[in-house]
Parts: sequence; structure tokens; C-alpha cells
Amino acid sequence: MTASLNKDIKILPDQLTDYSFAHQIWEGRYGSVIRKIVHDDLRNVDFISTHPCVAHIIYGTETFYSENGEDLVLKDRDLIFVPRGQLMRSDFKMEDGPLRAVLVFFSDRLIDEFLDEAGTRIETQPIANPLKVDANEHLTQFIKSTHAIYHDLQVDEQLMRNKLLELLLLLSTLIGKEQIKELLFSGRSAQSSGNFKRTIERYALEQIPLETLALLTGRSMSSFKRDFQRIFQSSPAKWFREQRLNKARDLLETGSLSVTEIALEIHYDSTSHFIEQFKARFGCTPLRYRRDKSAEEAHSES
Repeated sequence: MTASLNKDIKILPDQLTDYSFAHQIWEGRYGSVIRKIVHDDLRNVDFISTHPCVAHIIYGTETFYSENGEDLVLKDRDLIFVPRGQLMRSDFKMEDGPLRAVLVFFSDRLIDEFLDEAGTRIETQPIANPLKVDANEHLTQFIKSTHAIYHDLQVDEQLMRNKLLELLLLLSTLIGKEQIKELLFSGRSAQSSGNFKRTIERYALEQIPLETLALLTGRSMSSFKRDFQRIFQSSPAKWFREQRLNKARDLLETGSLSVTEIALEIHYDSTSHFIEQFKARFGCTPLRYRRDKSAEEAHSES
């Protein structure tokens, strides 16, 4: 994902049903199932899922952009497995009809039961990227039937537990036990100090609200700020500002972007405000900093 993030990042599954095109089929202790039918362009939607998610395209074409720079184009019958905590962007352009898709979110309770029944254990904390899957006929029919049968029913929770476990079993036969284990557990232990630090550093240069980061690290806002101060020895506002300004310094030293372009690159709406904060941190304006660095390099080469 190379384009700048939108300031409004959707947290899935909770905020997906804020959209009028999304309808919750089922929700319970074991996860949730949501159907979406999109009739208009839906461009550049940034989102993070707090649970492992499978999105299955019934009809239409939707493009997903991942943190690692991979573009995943999904068409009819394609499926994407999105691990928790992954910053993603989706893009749909209305061309050949509406987008129809079903999204399934798996709770930790269900994941634990699935791995227990499979006799699988997690030895280390995996990091997985989103995975596009070419769904076979069995998987396609299973997801479509789940939507068709249960969307208007009061469904027993034990029945949905069994259906979701069956879906995970189908996926594991399709993509392999080891891969599905990594996808299900990626990002799960964000509450530990080490994973808290990695999560924060991962999004250091993005415009992600503190409330979202608190949610991703499994903390209330008060405990998030307290742990942030303890781990980074700084307030969130100061630390994130310093990371952005350090990035600006690197761009001034190594790139050819103008000061205005650098300000935009690190998410400053005002170039003058960027210059003011850069000077406060480094003792000179960005332009002066670049000139001094260029002069130093020329002197060292002579």
C-alpha cells in the first residue's frame, strides 16, 4: 500500500455494519458472518480487522491492497484470508453490476477449539500476510449455502459453531494446515510488551487514531497511554511526531522531494507547520538542513 491512508480507518467487524450495504447474518461467541451488496463505487476504504477474516466474492471484482505492497484482485468465487491486525485497503468500481460478498470473522474461542480438535499447537508467534485463495466448488457452495440458509433465521449458536469449524476444516484442506495456523494466529499476542512495541513501530508513520491502536493492542485508552509511556518513555503525540520528523530528515538527505512534497509524505496538512516543527527538533529549516548536508558531502568528497 503506497498511497496515503485515509484518516477514517474502519475497524472490522464492528464498523462494517455502519454501511447500509452490509447486513449481519449471524453474530455470537464463535464469530460473525456479514453479507455485503454494493451498488455504487466504493473507493479507497482503509480497514483493519480485529479478528481473522475470510472474504468470499460471490459476484463482482474487488481489489485489496496490503501493507507489504501486494495488490490482490478478487473476482467471482475468489476468496481472501485476512489475518487480524493487518492494515488493508479495498477498492470497488461499479462496472458490471453490484459487488456481492460474504465475510466471515473467527473468534479466538473458535480458533482454539479448531486447533484443539486438530491436535495442533502454536510454538511461536507467526506473522502472516493476506492470502488470496482460488476457492474450489465445495468451498464456494458451502459459503453460499451458509448465507442463503441462515440469513433470515434465528440460528442456534452451537449450529453456527459447527458450520464455522467446518469452514476452517475446508480451508485447511485447501491451503494446508500450517498456513491456516499462521493465518489464524498472526497478530494474536499483541497484548505483550514486545508485540505492543512491534505493533506501534509498524504503524509509526501512518495516520492511525490512538483509539484504533489501543484496540489493536487489546487495551483501553488509559492503559494504552500508560503502557506507551512505560515502553517508549514518551507520550504518543511526541513519539509519533518525532518518527515523522526523523523520516523527513531521511528524505531530505537521500531524496529529491521538495519540502512541500515531504510534508505531504509524512502527513502534514500545512507545510509551514511542518517547517516549524522540523526547526524545533533539528535547529534549522528543512531547506537549510538539506543545503548543509549537501555542503558536508561535497566537502568530504573533495
